[in-house]
Amino acid sequence: MKWDIHLFAVVALTILSSGCFAVSFRVPRKYFALTTIVGLVGALCVRLAPEAIHPGYVSFFTAFLVGGISHVLARLYSQPAQIFLIPGVIFMVPGETLYKALRLGLADDFNAMFETFSYAAAVTFGICFGLLLSNWVIPSRREL
Repeated sequence: MKWDIHLFAVVALTILSSGCFAVSFRVPRKYFALTTIVGLVGALCVRLAPEAIHPGYVSFFTAFLVGGISHVLARLYSQPAQIFLIPGVIFMVPGETLYKALRLGLADDFNAMFETFSYAAAVTFGICFGLLLSNWVIPSRREL
């Protein structure tokens, strides 16, 4: 994707929504900027990934990157990693795709439903495994 007005709108809305998620998850105010940066990294990695790469792999590598950044920031600032992690990963959750699969199933289009559901499952498993691997590579403070 080129750097056009659409991408700038995505960046602006990602910054706004990261801030809103930080407020809703009661992140301390001094970490709002870092939380927004982690959310922006996650959203841009997903948005700028080439379409030739399977979405499951994209979500895996993005979740691994966001998880690693969150764990490093948690170590640097002596905070729980979830402060930085949740607003960064929440942009990758395929909620709309799962809703679309359910809607297709209710419309008796089962082939499209299974295709859409397998896409959402690949993204979900990619997120899970990326976060697990980042937690294993950079463990939390109390495991040291």
